[in-house]
Amino acid sequence: MLPWMLTTGNPQPTTSSSSDLRTICGSTPTLRAEVIWVLRTVTSHHSFRSNDGTEEVFKAMFPDSELALTFTCGKDKNRYVAKFGLAPYIKKNENSRSQYEHVCNHV
Repeated sequence: MLPWMLTTGNPQPTTSSSSDLRTICGSTPTLRAEVIWVLRTVTSHHSFRSNDGTEEVFKAMFPDSELALTFTCGKDKNRYVAKFGLAPYIKKNENSRSQYEHVCNHV
């Protein structure tokens, strides 16, 4: 796992570039986890519908985890984050494509 995925609080890019993929991964550990889950769904070629009920599964598997209690990334949110959050950003920023591939290879 990449170091910026493990940080708490607002992740800080290591460069001054505003096109750093890490800047869109969220300001909370839950949002970061949801973005990682979306990347996993897309790169594994899973259907968005396969994410229905994941939040209940995580809550059952990790009942003492605050992150699992706040994680909500079912089919609709997963599709929305992939289509309107990550995809346009990756298409727009050539530099983020290599970062995206790097992240996908480590998730």
